[in-house]
Amino acid sequence: MLEQLKLLLEINDDLQDDVLLSILEIVSQEFRDYCRRDDIDKFSSLIVNMAVFRYNQIGNEMLESENYSDISFKYSMDYPENIQRQLRNCRKLMVI
Repeated sequence: MLEQLKLLLEINDDLQDDVLLSILEIVSQEFRDYCRRDDIDKFSSLIVNMAVFRYNQIGNEMLESENYSDISFKYSMDYPENIQRQLRNCRKLMVI
């Protein structure tokens, strides 16, 4: 997954590998907790997409929005709808 993540983020060296591995570990745990699954290898593309989103959030964690001249940026800490939809589809439901 690390190589796919680096490819999507256009990172060509090994300088950020520790950060990327940490992000992959965090989103993999989020996936396990939310979806109640341990078979994450089958969902590597979803996990990589989650990691790309989290990587792009670095430095914006506490920002809700910001304005520069006539340009405004709005930040969201939630995953985009397409990722949320995929997560819901992967979720194992518990039957009682």
